[in-house]
Amino acid sequence: MISVWIGFDPREAAAFAVARHSVRRNLGRQVPIYGLILSQLQQDGLYRRPMRTRVNGDGHIEMIDDLSIRVDYDGRVSTQHAIARFLVPHVAGFGWALFMDGDMLVRREMGSLAGALGGLDAIVFTAGIGQHAATIRERICHDAAWLGLELDAGANGKGGPRISAGSSRISAWAIPTNEELMIAQHTLSLLK
Repeated sequence: MISVWIGFDPREAAAFAVARHSVRRNLGRQVPIYGLILSQLQQDGLYRRPMRTRVNGDGHIEMIDDLSIRVDYDGRVSTQHAIARFLVPHVAGFGWALFMDGDMLVRREMGSLAGALGGLDAIVFTAGIGQHAATIRERICHDAAWLGLELDAGANGKGGPRISAGSSRISAWAIPTNEELMIAQHTLSLLK
């Protein structure tokens, strides 16, 4: 038996949904796909590392793994599943288990889309990634360098809105969204 475990962070729910869809679409057969959810692991008593959150100078929430703090490292972890991923063999129970970050297949999908379209004009990061995950945006933009994307590290660190360099052949943007409002509006329109 094979199972796929995708790291879930509520700040990056869109990345999780895209990765799950991409696995389902590209895998040759049906396999169970699960979210690795820190709050559930804590509730089940499987994850007991001391974690805390703080608001940084830019107003973004950061997670701190107290056991990882060293002289040269402040303990910040980029996602809720950064350390919880090591529990996948235990929670899977048996068979083969694959862990993946939410952005892993986003890269492959972006390459496929760019090829099908003959290139891209822009890449837009929204929701959790757009608002909170500068490191993930940086990795994805780095992988898109072949498309002519040049990241402006300073703008990316500040959350945009434009995060590509002025000399970049394609632009990259980090745009906050209000997913809950959009879901509510669409649901309301269906109910009418």
